Amino acid sequence: MLGQGAYGSVSKALHKKTGELYAIKMLSATSMAELDSIKKEIQILKLCDNEHIVKYYGSYFKDSNLWIVLEYCHAGSIIDLLNITQRKLN
Repeated sequence: MLGQGAYGSVSKALHKKTGELYAIKMLSATSMAELDSIKKEIQILKLCDNEHIVKYYGSYFKDSNLWIVLEYCHAGSIIDLLNITQRKLN
């Protein structure tokens, strides 16, 4: 597990065939409002194509949870980096 949030957790995953690492965001949508918010996040991620934004690979339902497959960032999240370096974004 990489982290825990309001909607669920994020775990590191290994693609067995390719050896690639991914981040899997596992969400359990308990209300329609949450589901709408999650759908909006997925739509935004699909549109983003920039080396500075986490890449979206797909979404799947598994064990009553929504799994969002994302690029794994070896250095951690932007919040992790800001906390470690004690710097602000410019």
